[in-house]
Order: sequence, then structure tokens, then C-alpha cells
Amino acid sequence: MDKTGYYGTFGGAFIPEILSTTLEQLQLGFKEAKENPAFWSTYQGLMSTYSCRPTPLTHAENLSRHFGGPQIYLKREDLNHTGAHKLNNVMGQGLLVQRMGKTRVIAETGAGQHGVATATMAAKFGYSCTIYMGEVDVARQRPNVFWMEQLGATVVPVRDGARILKDAINEALRDWSTNMDTTHYVLGTACGPHPYPEMVSYFQSIIGTEVREQILRQSGRAPTRVYACVGGGSNALGVFSGFIDDAEVELVGVEAGGEGLETHKHAARLASEHGSVGVAQGYKTYFLQDDDGQMLETHSVAAGLDYIGVSPILSAYHEEGRIRFEAATDGEVLEATRLVMRKEGIIPALESAHALAGAFREAPEMNSDGDSLPRRRRNTVLEDYIRNKQKEKDILLMAHVVLGYPSIEETFELVRTIVEAGVDLMELQIPFSEPIADGPVILQASQAALAGGVRVDDCFRLARKITDAFDIPFLFMTYYNVVFKRGEERFFAETREAGICGAIVPDIPPEEGESFMAAATANNIVSVPGSPS
Repeated sequence: MDKTGYYGTFGGAFIPEILSTTLEQLQLGFKEAKENPAFWSTYQGLMSTYSCRPTPLTHAENLSRHFGGPQIYLKREDLNHTGAHKLNNVMGQGLLVQRMGKTRVIAETGAGQHGVATATMAAKFGYSCTIYMGEVDVARQRPNVFWMEQLGATVVPVRDGARILKDAINEALRDWSTNMDTTHYVLGTACGPHPYPEMVSYFQSIIGTEVREQILRQSGRAPTRVYACVGGGSNALGVFSGFIDDAEVELVGVEAGGEGLETHKHAARLASEHGSVGVAQGYKTYFLQDDDGQMLETHSVAAGLDYIGVSPILSAYHEEGRIRFEAATDGEVLEATRLVMRKEGIIPALESAHALAGAFREAPEMNSDGDSLPRRRRNTVLEDYIRNKQKEKDILLMAHVVLGYPSIEETFELVRTIVEAGVDLMELQIPFSEPIADGPVILQASQAALAGGVRVDDCFRLARKITDAFDIPFLFMTYYNVVFKRGEERFFAETREAGICGAIVPDIPPEEGESFMAAATANNIVSVPGSPS
């Protein structure tokens, strides 16, 4: 942090004058507590006896074997009391409320985990508690609403705006401005006006302190990469704090990719081109906003990541290049969730599963030490492969699979079955809504895949997963508009990166194929008969 409350050019306290005195009191109270060694000792003691700290670091041996490369470890914040990392922050703020002599706490919540944690803290310390929650989130997180109410909290559905997390924050701020003498706002993430980003990340640093000690003890070395999901940023800042000064450890934040970055139905502020710097909800950071500065609607399968802004601390690290930011789509997240459940018997939150999806996407590129591997390239040897196979048998078998049919997950298992049956090479069809060369079976499969929400980005990701898993040549089959809309150079560059060696595009005539062929050739992608030649 540079000047008070700023991280580079991000942060600050953009608040109405009515809240100035209350925030100054909070800043002073937090500063005094932080400078008192006994406060941290009291906090650690509380978390070790009331919660379940330190939470375990689990070596995911089955997942490690599944990917055949890096050793994967999971920091088990799901075993913290109330089932998430949220209690780390609220118990620390609960101790501050004691020091400040206030009797009521309020909070916002999206997924409900912060609301449950705050209600738990209020019950423990004897505070009155009100939780603001967007009406949409109330409906999709009903079990957490039940537990908040059972713990004695009043849950207020917010019906303004998009009725999600950002609107709950606005309503909580309005409450605080009229009840500040008796009320403390337990902000749940490392956002908002100073000192909240610093304060929340301070309490969540207990995660990083633990995990650094645990990984060094268990593996004898620091990790190569650390992945964390990123909504507001408290979880990521917590785990990253243990390695932020270790330049050899790559830090990767995974945001909510929703239905795909190209759809604008996501919550990726730093991993997409749609985020821009703005000021809202008391601080300056990257937001999803329009050209007029109005905040946009966001989308994620995980309510806790469905938020317009991101911690100013993470924005600063983003601009410094210290943390790399990626995005995981809803589909990838659900696939990662199922994989972890089936391989390890662990049920991750959808929020945390974003980090898992990001890690699983990159795991095939890493060796057992966690170092990146060069991607295998089969596209330069297709003709030699076919000629050598023809020396072994007269007839080669080529299979055809429509990507995303019946589903992304089932497509992968279908490919596995076909490869294990002895197929020699395979076409992977990217479905198109207006095919002119497909028979009725493939047509119906393509239509079903599109109706199920499969997009071209999904097809590239699935193709990359397939080529990493199976050692036969794979070719794309699709129609020219898919290539044209994406851009020929981009399409073939991504085709090469996905490990695909050829492309069959039956509806582009030779007179239109010059730039198409140039892009294919530049990326060493083979033109198969049926495409222009």
C-alpha cells in the first residue's frame, strides 16, 4: 500500500461525508489492533478453538494421477467452521466490534456463506445481526438463508437493481449510513472503502501463513503455481499472501467466465477486455461498466463470484504483472466439480471450483515438478502417420464425433471409448447452426449440442483436453462461417494450440480459399480433401 488506502492508483475511500467519522473510527481501531501483538494472538487462539484452524492441506493423489503431471494439493477451507474461508474475516471483525463497543452488525452476502459466517459470529459475540441479500440469491441459496435465520439473523431480500450481490452491498451501505453509532458493517470481501481491503486481506492472510508452512513440510518445496478463485478477492488474497514475495511461485486468479467472455454474461473484470477502471461502492478499481460509467449486469453459476468489482489490491497486482488472471466458464466449473467429487470424494463450492477448472485446464501442460511442458504437435506428421499406418493394415478407421453431444463430459468419454476400440484418427466436428453437407444423424447431433449451449470456445477447450489425453491425430470438421466469424488467422492459431492437425471445411470454394489456406499453412494445419486445395 502506498499512500493511505491506496494500492498503486487503486483503492481510496470515496464515501459520503456522513460515513467519514465512522470510517475514521474503524481505521483507528483496526490500526491499533494490528499494532498490538496480543490482538493477533487472541485472533489465532479464537480460530483454533472455535473454528477448525489450521485447516488441512490435502494431497489430491487421485487427481494427480489422473492428469499424469503435477502434484495437486487442496487447501481445505471447506473444513473451516461454517464451510468456507468467510469465518476468518468475520471473527476478526467481531473482535474489532468488541473493541469499538458496538452492538449491532450488518453484512451483505451473495452465495450466503458470508451471511452464515456473520450470523455465526453475531451469535457467538451476542450482537444483533441483519443480512442483506439480493432477491435472486435468496432464491438460489435457500439453505443458507434458513441457517442465517436459525442463527438469529434477520435476512432482508434486496429487490432493487439486478437483485444480486452488488445491490446487497448498496443496501447495506445505506443501512450503515443511518445507524452508524451502534452498527458495524462486516464487509465480506477485500473491496469497498479503506480500511476494508487491507483489513479483510489481513484476517484472510491466516490461510497463506498456514498453507506455506504445510506445503513446505509435506512436499519439501514451494509450489510452482497457486490457483484461487476471484470474486471480490478475499480468498485469493488470503492464499496468495503466503507466496506473494516468492517470485518463483506463479499466482493465478480465476474469475467467473459465465457463459463465455464473448457473451458479456460473465463476471471477469481482469481476465476479459470488458473491465475498466471506475469508482463505485466506495473505492476505485476495475469494474464491469458501460461507457457512461453505469454498472453492467454480471453472470456466474457461482453466486459468490457474481460481482461487478474486484479488490483494488488485486487490480494493483494485475497491473504489476505479479498475478495472472484467467476465467473459467460455467461449463468448465461444473465439469471440474464433478471430477473432484468422483476422484477425491470432496465436494467443492462452485466458487472454489473456478480455481480447480483453471488448474485442470493447465495441468496437462506441466510435468511432475510443476514445470510447463512444450505442447505436443501432431500436425506436422499427419501424412507420415497415415503412410506408416497403411504399412500395418490396408484399411484405416476414422471416426467422427460432434463436440458437445450429448454433452461436453460425455463427448470426452465417447472419444475415450472410440480410441480404446482402436480407431486410427478422428474428426471432431464443431457444430454449426446452418450445415449443408451433414446427414440426418450428424445434423441432429449438432442441433442438440447447440441447443445444449455448446459454443466454439467450449469446442476448442474440449479439443485441447482430448488431444492431451489421446495419442492419435485429430482433425476439426466445421463450416466456413465458424472460421470466418472467429477470423481465419485466429481460428487456425487456436486450432494449432489445441493440438489439432487438420481442418475439413466443406463449404468454402477454391476461389474464396486463398486467405483460408494461407492461415492454415502458416499454422501448419493440414488441408484435408473436401476443404479447398
